[in-house]
Amino acid sequence: MCLDEPKVKQIFRNLLNNALKYRRHSVEVEIIEEQGALVLSVSDDGEGIPREYHQRIFECYFQMNEDGSCPVRGHGLGLAGVMVLVEDMGGTLTLESDQGQGAKFSVKIPLMREC
Repeated sequence: MCLDEPKVKQIFRNLLNNALKYRRHSVEVEIIEEQGALVLSVSDDGEGIPREYHQRIFECYFQMNEDGSCPVRGHGLGLAGVMVLVEDMGGTLTLESDQGQGAKFSVKIPLMREC
């Protein structure tokens, strides 16, 4: 069983950097193997993401501040890049978040039998 290691590393870096940028105090990372897939979850305890932005945050160059207004430092490419990489490997990317509740991004990528 194997994965495209450079892509997985980039996904992890981008999700971790976002969590570190938006956290209040803590970040949690969980990596497990589940039913023939790698599941990588990164959670933070920040302000969270309002539901109306749940789709837009995956668009290139889209940024939002904690209150949904002005951009926070960055280029708006991280989550869009994660989505492209995940889809390229046949995986899924999900977001669990409500304003004031932090955010949890989970990636599920099928493990390949052969490299």
